[in-house]
Amino acid sequence: MNESTELWQEDPATPCAFNRALNIELGTRKNGKLFDDLTPAQQVRVTRAAKTLGISMDILQKTLPWAAGAIVAATDQPRHMSVYKVDDSKELVLKCFQARGAKVNPELAECDDWIHFYADFP
Repeated sequence: MNESTELWQEDPATPCAFNRALNIELGTRKNGKLFDDLTPAQQVRVTRAAKTLGISMDILQKTLPWAAGAIVAATDQPRHMSVYKVDDSKELVLKCFQARGAKVNPELAECDDWIHFYADFP
């Protein structure tokens, strides 16, 4: 690590905000339903999560799997963050590189790049 001249991170430099409009634009199905792409066991899990979080199954059925996951994650974020245990190893590595003046690069520079990343999968 001491010999590295730059650090590549998965995340953008600033925390992402959920871009609902772009998620809807790229994540809405052109045909079929979400359950067309899921196994019976996955269908049960999605139904249970939707019910727990108060998400309409009609809305989820109109999405691609990655978009349904983003909706569930964004809806569950307040609960998730309330029990999240911060792992400061990422911060420690970042500070080591910054202290040496090494370049720090995000793999995906903008928050919307994450949505395009998933939307571009076949």
